[in-house]
Amino acid sequence: MAAEDRSTERMNRTLLNHTVWMAPLMAATLLCGCQSSQGDRSRSLPEAHPPTQDQKIANTALSLHLKLIDGDDTTASFYMSDHEIDWDVFDAFVFELDELPVKGMPEAETRPTRPYMLVDRGFGHAGYPAISMSQRGAEAFCLWLSETSGRTYRLPTISEWTLACTRGGISNADMAEYAWFEDNAEGTTHPIGTKSPDANGLHDLHGNVAEWATEPNGSGVVMGGSFISPRNELTCTSFQPYTRDWNESDPQIPKSIWWLADGAFIGFRVVHVPTSQMEQP
Repeated sequence: MAAEDRSTERMNRTLLNHTVWMAPLMAATLLCGCQSSQGDRSRSLPEAHPPTQDQKIANTALSLHLKLIDGDDTTASFYMSDHEIDWDVFDAFVFELDELPVKGMPEAETRPTRPYMLVDRGFGHAGYPAISMSQRGAEAFCLWLSETSGRTYRLPTISEWTLACTRGGISNADMAEYAWFEDNAEGTTHPIGTKSPDANGLHDLHGNVAEWATEPNGSGVVMGGSFISPRNELTCTSFQPYTRDWNESDPQIPKSIWWLADGAFIGFRVVHVPTSQMEQP
């Protein structure tokens, strides 16, 4: 029995020594495994996009400012210009002030013809929202901006515009603080950014000028109401589809595809959907 007791004692000491020796190694292995897992998980997560971006207009001192609108289950996150496109920027496009035609494409296909009428209608020019362009004219601006910046710009979809508007959090009762419309605009557009920004930092999403947006089939509608709209039309879901009445008085034959003779209440803003954190203006 004494021999058996000594044998058992030696076995217990061996197991104890082995456990003591293995414990630090096992702990280190588990720690490395956790750190590696966390590192892999961190690398796999998409990088956050900054809340704002600036887009310089080539060969000018002009720029656009964009705000990030967080997406939801059906709409990806996107950047939206914080103002309606104004005449300063639109003139650079129409009158070739940037001196950079779109690469590889005929000029007639990418820029509107020079307007035959006073397109600002005497409302105001520098600092005022650009108006009277057709959907094609607004889309041509987006193409030009995309080609000259190396980033993709387009008109917002109805769902994007509606999401941005909803997130803006403006109530009908507070509309006068945020929008130019029938009750306070005195029948004219007003300089961009003269009303308070909404919760997203966007100005004039309601009122001032109605804004082009696209339906899923590519057709154009205008949203947000304008300086001639009653308060109850400045909702996030109301819109007007394109109608020929917006160009009825155009004396040209054929009528312009770029300008709307009766669309003095129509303008637009742009969106950019980032594909990676590395995209820069």
